[in-house]
Amino acid sequence: MTILKNIQRFMIKYFLLGLIMFYVSVSLAQPDSASIYYKKGHIAMNQNDLPNAVSHFEKAYVFGLKNYALLHNLGSVYYRLGNHENALKYLNLAIHDYPDEAESYNDRGQIHLIHEDFSLAKQDFEKAIELKNNWDTPFSNMGLMYKKQKKYTLAEQFFKEALKIDHNDINSSLNLASLYVETSKKTEALQVLDDLAQHHPNVVDIYLFRATIYASDQNNKLACEDLKKAKSMGAQVSSVDILNMCAE
Repeated sequence: MTILKNIQRFMIKYFLLGLIMFYVSVSLAQPDSASIYYKKGHIAMNQNDLPNAVSHFEKAYVFGLKNYALLHNLGSVYYRLGNHENALKYLNLAIHDYPDEAESYNDRGQIHLIHEDFSLAKQDFEKAIELKNNWDTPFSNMGLMYKKQKKYTLAEQFFKEALKIDHNDINSSLNLASLYVETSKKTEALQVLDDLAQHHPNVVDIYLFRATIYASDQNNKLACEDLKKAKSMGAQVSSVDILNMCAE
């Protein structure tokens, strides 16, 4: 019996020792594993491989990484994948744990804007501006929010504020030009697009947009020039449209 008890004690002792060593090895491996998965996720995100990016980021999260970069990236990638529920989950966590980061408020505001939760979007964009008032994006998003609500005066103010910070911002300029078209200010819209084309001559949307304005004013010559320019840059412009605009 004594021998049997000694064997049992020996087995229990080494079982417990093995269990402790296992947990120690796992706990030591987790930070490295989390870091590796995060790096893989970041590479995939930069390559626009969003499914793999979110898979790697989720694994990093499971292994215990909870820093701002990971939470924000998870929110951002889920947003780009169209999974707004998970995007909000991680952006909410990022804002809760890191309340002074403007980017998360801006991104969460964009999701609220898509769902036309204008009050929540406004709160988030205002917070982003409060935290980082030299960043044009939340100003531009605030302009887009007011434009969707047809509050054109406020929208124009915020688009112009965004352009004061970054004069060459493409989205703000295109949205401002669109606002001018909606409010029957085609001359102002063309001025914005002309200025944008000088700074971004390779953006095909500028020429397509400007061509529609010229065409609406029966200025077929200039509409023809812009359509040909857009087509030369790879835009899907039908031959019929070009024939109609470019007919003598």
